[in-house]
Amino acid sequence: MSTIWYGDMAPITHAGKTLSIIYGFMGAPLFIWLTWLFFQSRFQSLVKNSIHNYHKEIKEAEKLSKEFEKENKLQKK
Repeated sequence: MSTIWYGDMAPITHAGKTLSIIYGFMGAPLFIWLTWLFFQSRFQSLVKNSIHNYHKEIKEAEKLSKEFEKENKLQKK
């Protein structure tokens, strides 16, 4: 929905009217697209950091598991 021509100013020339019509049809989709791009980049960075932290935790767990196995072998001897 657009509020073009509802106010004190309105386009008078054909070029101004044409640009207003184009803006009316493209303004909202352009705003939605730019908003989507912003949130998409934020979401991707969030997911990327989560995956990175997950892999980091797995590596730390593997190290702890190996150390635990070594200690168990030493205690059994």
